Amino acid sequence: MFEKTHRLIKFFEKSGGITGRKKLQKIVYVLQSLGYPYGMDYIYCHYGPYSPQLQFEVDRLAEKGLINEQYFNQAYQYSITEEGRELGRFLDEKNKGIDRLEVPGELLSELIRQDAQFLELVATIIYIKNLGYGSETTEQKVKELKPHLTDRYSEALTFIEKIEKWII
Repeated sequence: MFEKTHRLIKFFEKSGGITGRKKLQKIVYVLQSLGYPYGMDYIYCHYGPYSPQLQFEVDRLAEKGLINEQYFNQAYQYSITEEGRELGRFLDEKNKGIDRLEVPGELLSELIRQDAQFLELVATIIYIKNLGYGSETTEQKVKELKPHLTDRYSEALTFIEKIEKWII
């Protein structure tokens, strides 16, 4: 019943904080595409894959005081609160099996290190590939959708290959 809440709390706890809604959306999308079960539905929007459901869950966590959401320097910043940590510990006890699907710290750190635009490109490539398009068509579609990011396309493919070792 609290599985999404538990996973998101563990995500925020392990991340040490995330700056930017777009970055948050893209990181969770990439993690979910690697098999980490956040259970969010995504649609394609201007900045790539977007989950209204994820935004709702994050808003709910903030309203309940389980995460901090602060607007600073033209970006939202998210971090776990002490209440969130306490609920996380309680849910850890209740849901012992969830640990086996916990996101590896190295993977999460790798994603957090990337800038939001790069993650937008990475998530868009994954989204289009998941629609069933081949490599050439994916590249063509991404170039149509993200012309301002095409110079980083090869870099994004290399990054995707790198993180695919964490597929579960």
